[in-house]
Amino acid sequence: MDKDVIETNAVEGLKEGYLNCAQCEAITPDCDASDTYDGLVCEKCFDDYVECEDCSNHIHKDHSNVSNSCYYCEDCYAELPFCENCEERDSSFELSTIHCRHGQQEWCESCAQNNAWECDRCNESHSDYYSSYHIRGVGNLCEGCEENADTFECCECNDRWEFDSCANPDDDSAEYVCRQCDRGGKRYIKSYNHKPTPIFKLATNQKHKTDQLFFGIELEVEQKDSSVKISKMAEDISTTDTYYLKSDGSLNNGFEIVTHPMTFEYIQEVKLDIFKKMLDKLIKAGYRSYDSSTCGIHIHLSKKCFTTWQLFRFIKFFIDNKQFVIDISQREIEQLERWAAIENDNDDTIIYKAKKKCGGFKRYSAINVQNDSTIEIRIFRGTLNYLSFLKNIEFCYALFNFSRDSKETTISAFKEYIEQSHEYAMLKKFIKTKNL
Repeated sequence: MDKDVIETNAVEGLKEGYLNCAQCEAITPDCDASDTYDGLVCEKCFDDYVECEDCSNHIHKDHSNVSNSCYYCEDCYAELPFCENCEERDSSFELSTIHCRHGQQEWCESCAQNNAWECDRCNESHSDYYSSYHIRGVGNLCEGCEENADTFECCECNDRWEFDSCANPDDDSAEYVCRQCDRGGKRYIKSYNHKPTPIFKLATNQKHKTDQLFFGIELEVEQKDSSVKISKMAEDISTTDTYYLKSDGSLNNGFEIVTHPMTFEYIQEVKLDIFKKMLDKLIKAGYRSYDSSTCGIHIHLSKKCFTTWQLFRFIKFFIDNKQFVIDISQREIEQLERWAAIENDNDDTIIYKAKKKCGGFKRYSAINVQNDSTIEIRIFRGTLNYLSFLKNIEFCYALFNFSRDSKETTISAFKEYIEQSHEYAMLKKFIKTKNL
């Protein structure tokens, strides 16, 4: 049939057995037409149609929706599982109910895994918009479950636990510790980074002054028998707020005893009741400090109490009288060089360091000024001997006063200075006994 005849038939009406294609409107025999969502189409147009996976209707490719390589008509596609997070539809989706900011939503498995979490108590899922509350031994809880849980924060590890895991539930201080940290004395031995609010210790009737000199003492101790647990010892000596205990990675089965800031007058007042009792307990329990290559005593003095020239003379005394300082420290020269080296600085360098009062020194120098608020004297060998313990404190106090009151830095001037004072009894005795 030529073109003119076809056009005439389209205008005047179709002959029996022919129809217009619903897609291209061309005249085609009924027997060659195929039924589609759009109506009957010719063979050529039918090549652009696909079968809906669900209803089996034929739909044009341009009007179809694809999921998992399958074609769907609009109605059937609208019935597929829909994820409200990624806004995708997929026949394979297994949806989960998620608690979201604006109510509950249905999410696909992938979105739920990547952007949501499940409460380990109520087993309901929540979007990452909501914070989870981790409870050791339980898991992650939602806000509602956390509010209804009986929990506490361990003062040692800072983790949150259910109260059943508390080692000291009856502690009136409310500084609860978990059973895990309670093992091995951790209840009493704080972490190395533990830094409590300082308690300034004053003698009876002594008032706190802004320019007051305070001491801080760090004493390292070790248990001779590494198989013996330190928990009982830690508990026995943790009976005062004058000091606290800390772990120290450089020690073998030991800990560090750190005092709060104390005046010299306070030390003199409590030395028998606190320090001697503490040292005696450690000795009796088989601890050591002197006969250990890792233990020492560090003594801190208030940095703000030093003027530039006083600190200059304080440092210069160490450099000018190195052997005397070594004898006072009771360390071997090798130990001193490792942990508290006396640097051979000239006067200009000392002045520079004294002016700065920070930086410039190595941390393991005899005098460490890198701390924010203290000058740290690191020279002393560890000791559990009560008299040596006091001697070390008295030396630091005597040198502080000497460097303030005198322009001299000689041993003879220093010895003459302390002899004129009623203080420093243990230091005087040590110098005389050792014939220094």
